[in-house]
Amino acid sequence: MSLANIENILKSIKEAFQKTLDWFSKEILAFRGSRLSLDLIANISVEYYDSKLSLKEIASLAFSDSNSISIEPWDKSSIKNIEKAIFNSGLGGNIKSEEGRVLFSFPPFTQEDREKMVKLLNQKTEKARKSLRQIREKAWHNLQEMERKGEISEDEKFRGKDELQKLIDEFQIKVDELKERKIKEIIS
Repeated sequence: MSLANIENILKSIKEAFQKTLDWFSKEILAFRGSRLSLDLIANISVEYYDSKLSLKEIASLAFSDSNSISIEPWDKSSIKNIEKAIFNSGLGGNIKSEEGRVLFSFPPFTQEDREKMVKLLNQKTEKARKSLRQIREKAWHNLQEMERKGEISEDEKFRGKDELQKLIDEFQIKVDELKERKIKEIIS
């Protein structure tokens, strides 16, 4: 019974770690190399009628040219909120509205832009790592609680802790690999 409980904890932790990894993968899609990507802005959160929705949920996104994205909101009254959300995202670039749409453009990437993008990527990486650590701490607390209640032995608790550490190491390596791949893409 006790080993089954530990296995259940480890299984749920692995699922939570995978969700964090999936979130991180989705977040870094936005980081571009030399080419502009719609993913760069698609998930920016926009204030829309007392709720927050992603940009792709309230507007049509398309390339205007190789350095510009055209954002055409379905509700034209949201243009100011879209401009504000893009500005507050920290991506830089130029934002202007015209003819019921917002144009978001980037001049060709400078070295300073690349450094800024790497800095943002490092912040997202740290957020993912922090999430992994918090999940691990919660699981460790559960193992300690199980031992305190007599559901598992001290040895089982520490075996569970070792398994937790192996899992977090595995997922931190995956986060780091994604980050390094994205840095190479940004720098090239």
